Amino acid sequence: MDDPVLAALERDESYRIVRVLAEKPSGRTELVVPPAGGPLLVRKRIPIALANVDAWALLAVISDPHLPRVIETYRLPDQFVVVCEYVEGESAADLIARFGALAPEQVLPIIEGVCTAAGVLHAYGIIHRDITPTNVIVRGGEAHLIDLGIARVGDMTARHDTTRLGTWGFAAPEQYGFAQTDARSDVYSIGCLAAFLLTGVRPDAEGFDDAVAVLADPLRTCIDKARSFEPSARYASAAELLMAFREACVRTPTIVAQTVPVTSDEPDRFAFRLITFQEIVEAFQRASWAKRLGSGILALSFIAFDSGMFSASFEMLARDGFFAFLAGIAFTLFFTWLFIDIVLLVLGAGPYAGNPPRLRILARRCVVPLLACLFAMILFGFIVQLLSGAQGS
Repeated sequence: MDDPVLAALERDESYRIVRVLAEKPSGRTELVVPPAGGPLLVRKRIPIALANVDAWALLAVISDPHLPRVIETYRLPDQFVVVCEYVEGESAADLIARFGALAPEQVLPIIEGVCTAAGVLHAYGIIHRDITPTNVIVRGGEAHLIDLGIARVGDMTARHDTTRLGTWGFAAPEQYGFAQTDARSDVYSIGCLAAFLLTGVRPDAEGFDDAVAVLADPLRTCIDKARSFEPSARYASAAELLMAFREACVRTPTIVAQTVPVTSDEPDRFAFRLITFQEIVEAFQRASWAKRLGSGILALSFIAFDSGMFSASFEMLARDGFFAFLAGIAFTLFFTWLFIDIVLLVLGAGPYAGNPPRLRILARRCVVPLLACLFAMILFGFIVQLLSGAQGS
């Protein structure tokens, strides 16, 4: 096709949207299925006025395990579109929402991953400018830096950035027009990220300063320097910040944390994580053919088994009344729960993603619904006996 715009539009329409991940002034982020199928991808739609094409040209040649790989870029009439690898995992924001403030030894591997990713970007002259808890994905104990929608190539000849973008509380002061952004701007954001992970309090929230003030001296000193208002007072690079943070963690007394270590598996913490139907579909799309076949066999087995459960429930209804039928429904719901969990176990998705002792998690997850089912059976039986006694009298 000779017309590049028509070719780009055709290419754009060949992706199937699964869901919208984010909608910001800096662009729209979508989870998409590629034209030929395969693993899910992320498509970022950036307004032409905000697109840093030079930065994306550099990002396309970067290959680092802590950064999403750029698959392709193309230009639409009013948008610059970037398609990149989808990094599955839990954001640092969700991690804190579930567990609260983390201990230094839990935060260190996250900061190591973020600093490593930022260092790679800085080596190419790229400034991320939006290092926030929602843009850090934790998977298998490692951190991945995502969403480079407002990344730009540093320009030392400019007095300040042409666009004032960033997340309030995590963006460096110079991102709001005070000066030109550089690697030290990302250092500021990483310092804010570390403080958030250690305290559970956002930098723009009331009580943040008080929360940082009670941190151990080495950690507080490191964070305060990274978050200095004046860029020259900060650490000069992400690598320098990482060295200082490691030393601060070593010098900080170990405290038994009340939260779950990021790098370990704890079945109790995963016991009641809900999974949506969409997540099951996405996990199935990413799975190998062997896992898909296994899930299909499980589905057929469950359908055959569950149809028998329903038949038994109707027989109980005809013989013993409505409460016996409800007991059959309770068992059916339990086995449905069990079936979904086994499928997730086969696919390695949901609460089983990145957790080696998966069978133990499955057992823990099924204890409560099983007990609830048994309790319902006992309750129904008791009610049936009362009603039978009342009718007999």
